[in-house]
Amino acid sequence: MRLLKQRNLPWLGALMDSIFTTLPILSPLSYVTMIAIFYATVREYLVGWIPWMTFSWFVGILILLGLTLMAGVYLLVLPSIWNFRKKQMALLETESLREIKILQEEVHELRKEIKGLREEKA
Repeated sequence: MRLLKQRNLPWLGALMDSIFTTLPILSPLSYVTMIAIFYATVREYLVGWIPWMTFSWFVGILILLGLTLMAGVYLLVLPSIWNFRKKQMALLETESLREIKILQEEVHELRKEIKGLREEKA
């Protein structure tokens, strides 16, 4: 189907790669602005319950929560992801290597046949 034919657009690949490479750099800026807006929104409610909660404390607590979350991801999620990927790649490599071995054997047999045909001609 021509509609589903893949196209090679190098500029699009370069653009997408640049965007996804830049995102981790821009994310902290986005988080800081979200934190400021969130604090401004909930400040009047926080002051009644937690009068000592200044913007600095609010940001500090959110940073600690973020670091705790990052540590949990590092300790629990990443090993699971890499283990899964390792199993998937091993499965793919095993299948690919099996196919390569079959192809090598077929090429070897074809070479034998060609050599036999050449000897018959001579």
